Amino acid sequence: MDFPDVAEELSLLGCKTFSMGDCLKVTLEGNDMIVFEDERGDLVMNHTIAHLGDIPQEQLLNVILSCLDANRRVRPAAFSIVMSKEWEVLEVPLILTTSLPMSLLTQPLLKDALARFGKALALSRMILDEALENQDVGLINA
Repeated sequence: MDFPDVAEELSLLGCKTFSMGDCLKVTLEGNDMIVFEDERGDLVMNHTIAHLGDIPQEQLLNVILSCLDANRRVRPAAFSIVMSKEWEVLEVPLILTTSLPMSLLTQPLLKDALARFGKALALSRMILDEALENQDVGLINA
C-alpha cells in the first residue's frame, strides 16, 4: 500500500480523513491524529495529548516520568514530545505516536494498528489522570 491509498483505506475503516498536503488529519473515535509517511518510509500516527504549558508546572515532572514509565504499557505506541526551534517550551506537544512500515502495510494490518492505537489512547487518559492525581487541568484530547 502506498501513502496516497492510506486515506481511502482509513475511510473504509470508519475514520474521517482530511488531506493537509503531505499528511492527513484523521479522526478515530473522536480523537484527532496526524498521519504521514516519514523519511524512512514508515506510516506514522501522532495524537497530541497536551502541550507542556497545559500541565501545571508542579505536576510536569510527574507527568513526564509517568509517560516514560507507561511506554511499556502502551506498546507498540509510545509517548513522546516533538521539539522545534520555532516553539517555546510551553508550546511543545506531548504526543502518543506509533508507526508501521509502509512496505508491509495491508488493510488488515492498518485495521489492527488502529485498534491498538485506540486502546493506547484510552490507556493514555488513565495514565495522565493518575499522573495528575485526577486534577482537571483541561488537557487537549485527554
